[in-house]
Amino acid sequence: MLADKKVLLIVPKYFGYEKVIKDQIEKMGATVFVIFENLDNFSYKYRFIKNYIPFVFKKSVHNYFIRELDTFPSDIDHVLVIRGEFIDGNILSYMKSKFGSNCKFSMYQWDSVNNNANAIEIARYFGKISTFDKEDAIKYRWNYRPLFYINEFIKGEKICKNDILFIGSLHSNRIEILNFLQKYCEVKSYKFESHIYTKRLVYLKRKYLNRRPGYISAKDTDVSFNSLSLQECYDKYNNSKVVVDYTHPGQSGYTMRTIECLGSECKLITNNKQVLDADFFDSNNIFVYDGTSFEIDDNFFVTDYKKTSDEVKNKYSLESWLFDIL
Repeated sequence: MLADKKVLLIVPKYFGYEKVIKDQIEKMGATVFVIFENLDNFSYKYRFIKNYIPFVFKKSVHNYFIRELDTFPSDIDHVLVIRGEFIDGNILSYMKSKFGSNCKFSMYQWDSVNNNANAIEIARYFGKISTFDKEDAIKYRWNYRPLFYINEFIKGEKICKNDILFIGSLHSNRIEILNFLQKYCEVKSYKFESHIYTKRLVYLKRKYLNRRPGYISAKDTDVSFNSLSLQECYDKYNNSKVVVDYTHPGQSGYTMRTIECLGSECKLITNNKQVLDADFFDSNNIFVYDGTSFEIDDNFFVTDYKKTSDEVKNKYSLESWLFDIL
C-alpha cells in the first residue's frame, strides 16, 4: 500500500510515539517526511510567544509550517495529520496546491474534540478522518479507530514483580487515585509501583501559585519530572500483573494505556465504561470502577490473564492501525 510512496507526517512530539509511527510507515515501504506540530511543547521560543505575545503566535506557526513545507519535494503522495491543533485552512490549502490533486489527505484524532476543537475547523480538507473517540465518530461521521500497541517493545515472557502499576501524566484526579492506591495496596499487601509525570515548572506553578487541588494534595515524592521512554513503559507492563488507568474527564475513547495493556497482556482496572463494549473485553481481565476508589474480589489479582484471540489482538497493533487510518 505504501511501497515507494512519499508520506508527510504532521504529528505532535509526544513521548516518542511520533518516532515509532514514522518508523512503521518506513517499514511499510514509504519515504517519510516529518513536521512536529506542537511547537509550544518542545520549543522555548514558541512557548514564550504563545504565553507572552499570543497575538503573534498564529502568524509564527504559519511561517514555521511554510518554511518546513518548502524544504520537501512537491510529489508527496500522502499527508497524514495527527491531531492538527495548530494547522489552519491556509496551511492546508498551501499543501494541496504544492502537492497536487493526486495527494491524499488523512487525519487522525487521538484526542477528543472537547480538547481539540480545531479538528472540526480543518476537517473539510481531508479525504479520510479517523478518531479514537466513538462519540466523536458518531457525531461527525468520522471513521472510528481505537489506538494501538507497539509489538516490538513487548517481551516474550512476563515477569510479574508488581501486583499493581499506575503510570501516567499528572492531571485531574490522578493524585487522588494514587493516594487511594497507596493505601489500598498497603492494606492488601500488594506490591505497588507508580510513575506520575509532570513538568517541573508546571508542577510548581500550579501547586504554589495557582493552588490547584490536584497539585496541592500531591507530595513532591509522588511525582517525577522525568518522563518514561516507551520501552521503559512496556518494561513496567511486563513486570506488572494489573495496570490501573484513569481516563481524562474530557475524553471517552480507549486510552493508549488500555490498548497497551491488551498488547502486553496485563489486567486492567479503568474508569472508562466504554471498554465494556470492546471486542477484547473480558471480565477476567478488565474491571471498570467509578470515582476514585474501587473494591475488587481478590480473585481478580490471583487468577491469570486470559489470552485474547490473535485475530482480535492483532487488530490493535500499530501496523493494523496505520492500514486503517491511511
